[in-house]
Amino acid sequence: MLIFTRWGGAKPWHGSFGEKIRDGARKHTGIDIFAKIGTPVYACVKSEVVTVEVSESMYGGTICLKVLDSDTFKNKRNHSFVPKYSNKTEIAEGPEFSHEGQLYCFYAHLSQMDVKKGDIVNAGDIIALSGTSGDGGKTFRTRNPHLHFEIRSTKVASGLNNKCNPCIYVDCKYDEMLSEEERRIQIEEAKEDYFQSHQTKL
Repeated sequence: MLIFTRWGGAKPWHGSFGEKIRDGARKHTGIDIFAKIGTPVYACVKSEVVTVEVSESMYGGTICLKVLDSDTFKNKRNHSFVPKYSNKTEIAEGPEFSHEGQLYCFYAHLSQMDVKKGDIVNAGDIIALSGTSGDGGKTFRTRNPHLHFEIRSTKVASGLNNKCNPCIYVDCKYDEMLSEEERRIQIEEAKEDYFQSHQTKL
């Protein structure tokens, strides 16, 4: 998980899942995982690629995977999950989310997509490279390069609807769990403005 905000402020809850997690005013619909630009992005379970798109929203380059190995994925569910930042409005589930039916994994801000619709991928397969793509695939200014990741119960979902906190299913390394080296890397990255030096257009 991230330590810093887009503008370099130290707010480790900022990349969590919640209605008003962004300074008590704005929602965040997944989790943000620190990743230098060009970091390989992996499928976390056997899945079918259902969309590979460049969004006109701040998602930028995106991939959506339909989970095929539901048993393996759902067995990872942490039934005792408690949001770490509930005091900052982090929540476990959005409206209408269901753990029982089909699940989807959604990846955003990608700089390169290496799969196509209809592909079958296995856990550990590289599907993309991380980036800082946003509105229409254009690079956005940031000091916290990251992968945005969502878990959904519908392929297309708006806001927090039909989404859950991904930390229910994946192991999230919160700020106090980072090694000194991992912390140092994020501190160094927060000093650079990723804009002029990494202009891309998908």
